[in-house]
Amino acid sequence: MKMSNKQAMKEAIRRYFKFQLPNNKDLTTAWIGLGTEAEYRKQINDGLMKFFRGEAPPKRCLGWLTLTSKGCIEFLKTLQEEYQIHQK
Repeated sequence: MKMSNKQAMKEAIRRYFKFQLPNNKDLTTAWIGLGTEAEYRKQINDGLMKFFRGEAPPKRCLGWLTLTSKGCIEFLKTLQEEYQIHQK
């Protein structure tokens, strides 16, 4: 299933707060996506996500993804928009 960038960021937010935040992972090292290269191709091509260690898994195999710097900015924007979190 291919997803939009917004859907991918919402899934990243869910995974981050459920699994990564309790382990004190920062946004660029947290595993916030799990899927095939085809599922995350748009986010990879848009520079928002990359596979852990920069290596894509073989076709039809799942791999963990992390956010890039650009992805972190999009993650925070989505968090602010969707959950009405305001910075001072």
